[in-house]
Amino acid sequence: MVEYLYERDLSQMKYIIVTSPLHETVLAELAEHYGLGRQAIRRKMIEECDMSFLENIPARYEVWKAEDSPRDPMERQLGMRLLTVCIPMLSPEEMKAVEASVRSQISEGIPEAEAYEAGMEAIREMIRR
Repeated sequence: MVEYLYERDLSQMKYIIVTSPLHETVLAELAEHYGLGRQAIRRKMIEECDMSFLENIPARYEVWKAEDSPRDPMERQLGMRLLTVCIPMLSPEEMKAVEASVRSQISEGIPEAEAYEAGMEAIREMIRR
């Protein structure tokens, strides 16, 4: 019987991609920014991204870092575009829920730092799932 490539588990091949030296640099920065271990981020990338996305993560991350988003500091702080478009680990709906929660907390008078930390905790939980 013929076994097609798309029917196989490609997680080992994906793991080889995300452990390259270029990817390790990106993983280290993401782990530091989100306060997570590299393995949690690596696992989420392997689950959510196909191999072509995984191969291009360092370039996509550099593009995101070079982007200037002065009109919305929340996007930069939470990395909303990063996690939904550049390195799609979370769905846009999940990120919109986090954004709405943070904006709601800020409008209720909660200090921005606390609201951002609550948003980051929500993102950490989504990545860990």
